[in-house]
Amino acid sequence: MDTIGILGAGAMGSGIAQVAAGAGHNVVICDYLTIALTKASKNIQATLKIAVDKGKMTDSQAYELFSRIRFTDHMSEFRNCSMVIEAIVEDIEPKQIAFKSMEAIVDTKTILASNTSSLSISAMGAQLKHPERIVGVHFFNPAPLMRLVEIIPGLQTDQQVLEKAQHIINTWGKTTVIAKDTPGFIVN
Repeated sequence: MDTIGILGAGAMGSGIAQVAAGAGHNVVICDYLTIALTKASKNIQATLKIAVDKGKMTDSQAYELFSRIRFTDHMSEFRNCSMVIEAIVEDIEPKQIAFKSMEAIVDTKTILASNTSSLSISAMGAQLKHPERIVGVHFFNPAPLMRLVEIIPGLQTDQQVLEKAQHIINTWGKTTVIAKDTPGFIVN
């Protein structure tokens, strides 16, 4: 199964990482703050313990899921990911910088996705060499529990990228809806 990258180890990033790992993917979660990575690891383990305590999964299933998640402070670990989902601060400039950095590392076929709740996907991709591969995948908090995910194509997003991103998220047991690249998309 494809490896999924997550940039940002906050509540959304760690939740999305758990969802992807729960669907069978190997996951690389990256944050330059080691304290954020440590907190994300503890939060995912706590969430999995609750699922075990409620009988939703066994100890071995929780261990197997957690073992598919790798924590790193180096974006270079995204090199072999088929999709990288950015889940950092909700500010256009850091997101644009992050996407430019990731584009220099990943394969040209890697989907670059943003978990933004309201920022323009087109604007995020405007400075990229390959803006056709950027798409929005807006999860709601907490990502492991909330089923709805907005899929947002930018003006430059290739139709196949849109369809592949939507397919991947659908296989994670989520309900996806295509939204226009307008402020707040559908829900916000």
